Amino acid sequence: LINSDYSNATEDLVNNRQFETDLNFFRYGIFAQASSNAFNNRLTFSLGARADGNSFSNTGNELYRTLSPRASISYKLTEDQNWTANASVGRYYKILPYTTLGFKDNNGNFTNKNADYIQSDHAVLGLEYLINKSARVSVEGFFKKYDDYPISTTDSVSLANKGGGFEVFGSEPVISQGKGRTYGVELLYQQKFTGKFYAVTAFTFYKSEFTNLLGNDYDPAVWDNGVLISLLGGYKFGNNWEVSGRYRYLGKAPYAPVDQEATLDNYPAVILDYNQLGSVRLDPFSQLDIRIDKKWSFTNVSLDVFLEIQNVLAQTGPSEPRYGLDRNENGEIITPRNLVRVDLTQDASVLPSIGLVLNF
Repeated sequence: LINSDYSNATEDLVNNRQFETDLNFFRYGIFAQASSNAFNNRLTFSLGARADGNSFSNTGNELYRTLSPRASISYKLTEDQNWTANASVGRYYKILPYTTLGFKDNNGNFTNKNADYIQSDHAVLGLEYLINKSARVSVEGFFKKYDDYPISTTDSVSLANKGGGFEVFGSEPVISQGKGRTYGVELLYQQKFTGKFYAVTAFTFYKSEFTNLLGNDYDPAVWDNGVLISLLGGYKFGNNWEVSGRYRYLGKAPYAPVDQEATLDNYPAVILDYNQLGSVRLDPFSQLDIRIDKKWSFTNVSLDVFLEIQNVLAQTGPSEPRYGLDRNENGEIITPRNLVRVDLTQDASVLPSIGLVLNF
């Protein structure tokens, strides 16, 4: 049982909306799960179900609407149990963002109380190989199907295709008619700490896309980077010295470009052209962080002094193009008005820090 409390004040100049909202409601859920083994513990399977409700939505207490069964199975393929096949299927439900639930029209009415939970059906199939007692490698394919995804009734765009910029995400009237899909493959290597070295490496290749109100075409979600890479590892030297690092890579994320003509008519409000979503993407982004630790152990206390350097490669985060009104050298707006691109200077900052940790 969770008590949710949310308040917000919103002013939408383009759609002539202004309201204050204050949400306070309960969220709750019930679940059950059972698991068992067979064939000399080579086969493991699990069955479960869950239902979620809330005291805000019009149908929030009708738990049959969110009944979500799920099942998983794992089988040791070889006698030495080094090879394992895994599979799972399940249905999941997620309540809408509070900014969406808390949206009000100009008469002060909550217009999204009829919105449904987001439904997603997951299917996963994987193969794992145990290299030794401390290291394993696996490959996993996954597919997720979304239904009842919220779509804005203002511009007919799915909320999955929004939220990449600085707009107020989800604060608008919606209808639960969207569909979506995410599918891909993940490669994982894990080396547990064995006294000297540990590492976790993951490569994920995927596609994520959702429909608009017409439901004819799928557009890429704002998180459709295509490629995710995560490398984490560390090595412990003698005399309690340790070096660790983390590397992250994100592929090109899609964004909706600015509709310059509509923005000029509504300035300072920025209007995005969602018809062009997927035609332009941000540059990929990567970041490397390194940390060096030196530890001392005493009778009743231990001391850890570390040096951490974030963004060692001095990478700048990609950002969408921004536009402002053209001005002269005195800062006065030039007439007739015209939009020009405003390139913000971004420092590729390397962030070093020194710290200590005392454990008693």
